[in-house]
Amino acid sequence: MFDLSSYRQRRWLLAVLLLIFFSAAALPAREWKSGEGQLLADGKLLAADSQQITLKLKDQSVTAIPLASLSRADREFVDATLAKSDAMRAAFYNQTHPLVQNVERPVTPPNGKWRSAVDPPQVQFAIPAGVKIPFTVDPNDGHPDSDETFIFPTGPSPFLFHAPTRTVCDLRSGSTQMLRKAPAQFSASAISPDGKLLALLFTRAVGAQEICVVLWDIAADSLVRTITLPTLDDDDPRIDLFAFAGADRIVVKEFSAQFILNITVSDGALKRLPCDRDSATRGGFALSPGGQFLFFYPDVGQSDRVLVYDLITGKPHGHLLIPAHPLGPEERTISHINMESGVNEYRRVRLWIEQADGMSVSSSGRYLFFFYSRHYQGEIVCYDLDRGGIVAHHVLKDELEPRTTSWCGDDFGCLVDGETLVARKTCEVCFERRQLDGEANRTARFVDTDKLFYADRQAIHIVRMSQWDIDKGIYNHIAGATDRDEGLPLLTAVPNPAPPTAWRVPGNQPLTVAPSTTSAPPQSAAFAPNSSKLRISESYANDAGRIVGSDEGYGAASFDMATGRMARYVPPESTRSIARDVSVSGRYALLTLDYDSKLRLDVFAAETMEPYASLRMSRSRTDQAKEVIWGGLVDDQHLAAVTQDGVLTCWTLPTCHQVYSVQLPLVPTGAFFSPQRDRILLAGGANDGIAIVDSASGEAIGRLHDISLSSIFGELKTGAFSSDGKTLSVAYDIGPGNRLISIWSLETGLPIKHVKSDLLVERLVYADGDQLMAIVGKSPQSAVRFLNGSLGAPETIQPSISGRTQPELIVVGSKIWFLDGDRLFSLRIPANAAGAAPGGSQ
Repeated sequence: MFDLSSYRQRRWLLAVLLLIFFSAAALPAREWKSGEGQLLADGKLLAADSQQITLKLKDQSVTAIPLASLSRADREFVDATLAKSDAMRAAFYNQTHPLVQNVERPVTPPNGKWRSAVDPPQVQFAIPAGVKIPFTVDPNDGHPDSDETFIFPTGPSPFLFHAPTRTVCDLRSGSTQMLRKAPAQFSASAISPDGKLLALLFTRAVGAQEICVVLWDIAADSLVRTITLPTLDDDDPRIDLFAFAGADRIVVKEFSAQFILNITVSDGALKRLPCDRDSATRGGFALSPGGQFLFFYPDVGQSDRVLVYDLITGKPHGHLLIPAHPLGPEERTISHINMESGVNEYRRVRLWIEQADGMSVSSSGRYLFFFYSRHYQGEIVCYDLDRGGIVAHHVLKDELEPRTTSWCGDDFGCLVDGETLVARKTCEVCFERRQLDGEANRTARFVDTDKLFYADRQAIHIVRMSQWDIDKGIYNHIAGATDRDEGLPLLTAVPNPAPPTAWRVPGNQPLTVAPSTTSAPPQSAAFAPNSSKLRISESYANDAGRIVGSDEGYGAASFDMATGRMARYVPPESTRSIARDVSVSGRYALLTLDYDSKLRLDVFAAETMEPYASLRMSRSRTDQAKEVIWGGLVDDQHLAAVTQDGVLTCWTLPTCHQVYSVQLPLVPTGAFFSPQRDRILLAGGANDGIAIVDSASGEAIGRLHDISLSSIFGELKTGAFSSDGKTLSVAYDIGPGNRLISIWSLETGLPIKHVKSDLLVERLVYADGDQLMAIVGKSPQSAVRFLNGSLGAPETIQPSISGRTQPELIVVGSKIWFLDGDRLFSLRIPANAAGAAPGGSQ
């Protein structure tokens, strides 16, 4: 039986021993936490592999923790540590391990009717990230007489052949060798996995006198031998399989032939392996990494099995059954050319599959993917070649016809055409990889467990794509990520797994909210030394002085008035950052990060502006119904949001499990919290009124509605509560240059006053002494106080500043603040005239 653990140990020796030797002494001890934030251990990182990390604890004992149980921050730390030592580890491995190893092939006893067909690679190597090999040939332009540009060995290997320039590349060092003496024209080519030989196929189409294979010594740049091939079409045979099987054999299959040629490299001897004449599709062949086994689908759709040939013995080894389809084989009439008479004949056949689209064997030789289509759908099946059974089978929505396939370790799966990752355990598409800048289409493939090859118009490149990178891609795919989420914080979960409940008010409930318990922030706040100046807009703040807002440009910034410390998050270029809220505790900030829509909610640790949890509201890039209208942090453990389709949803943090989802009785344009965030108030236009919801349960509390506003539409801009929680003031944008300000009594549920105003109110606040004030305009901004409870007698209050720049006004608690130089000051509000009543408290 195949020992997969020993193969993993060999391939991940780079990540274990070298980290111990070179990094452990320099790495500090740290707290290791789970994804839920629980402390797992406190110690130094000793080693890491594809499954776990090894830690040295403070008591000098050693423990192992599965990677899957670590928090995202710890996964990032492990990945960054391995990336730093990548080149050193690869060099050490290549220096201490011979390229070619002797692979013992013991006679395996049958496992029932199946004998293991696992054949591990003969070469061992490590490729570092950062390799760059210049080429001036467009990688999309193949060799004039070949349909490929870069020729890779069939099994794991650090070598490749660049057909247009006849150049052999060693990806371990980035070195190249041009074969100047080799023929310039050929029909197909193959390179041995040890990088010693090149095989060139010649047909009459390139001027050859006979159909032959030329073996070329790469190191000496010289001819080894010429092998003449028996073919049925002597003019221009269609060759569907031409590849090295290990370093010792070459296999060739002609379209019309009822045999596969098995050529021994050492003496040029030819053996014929019988097969059906129609096993001619390129998607119907695969070779084991060590070159012992050939897997092929024997004919065009008429067989229910994949055959396995032993190329060493030249005998059949076994077969792998294709999963049955619920509809059974498809009856179809097909055309068939009689090779003796040349007449096109027709026959009725039963097709088990319609087309073999591709095969791929894993790097260790343990697993085989078979891609095929039938009944107008694509399917994937994964076989365990050690046990001869099926690991997984999956029906795709669309057909998948691979041109290139490569494996990123047996634990993950197969990368198809440089873009689509198919999981080995489920045969499902894990995620769609986004092409790098300048990357030529479909050139990317894995050339080592965590190394990705791709080409552009100037060079070929090797970049690191680690297990954590793949995990993040899988997480994002499951959570509904699109290409617009590239470079943004990792998505946490799929939103809205359950449909919303209907709006229903259970009975008469009080509409008043809990009184404000505003804490007093500092009287002024200065930036800490070496901090850049605050330049934010559309800001939010908690009562204690944690301010979060959209930074100048496209980023976001957080500022602590108590310490003067500042943190920034800078998203990828052209991605907008919209500040939405800061939690009552000041620990978390809520943003929306998106390219051209508002489909994300991103929670950050406010002190550091590091990602904490993220949601995408829809898998579609243009789902306007799911765009976020409002989002807020109920507390440090819960996030709520309203979308364009009128649904209010609440999730837990950081797991983003849905708590409730409610279909509102109106189409909302905005929302806001009550002072203690026990209520969420949601409004559409002025004619829709205001819906009040319990923020913890999502239960409907009631609705404020005034029939006299039935002809006034617009959208909600802002809302504010008096300190006792009994009075509510809201402002609507009802048209260009117009606002409607409404004051409501929550004790009676009736309106106190509605006033139209030309003041462009952006924010309302009950400031010192419960005076109703407004922040007016955007650039510049000014503060307005409504005297004597009259909304029609506003008084403008300007801050006293030393500079000429009009400052951004920020509401913190019950005060309005402004920036002057490197310090924030509270706006000084003159006392009311004698006998004047506070606005909104009539």
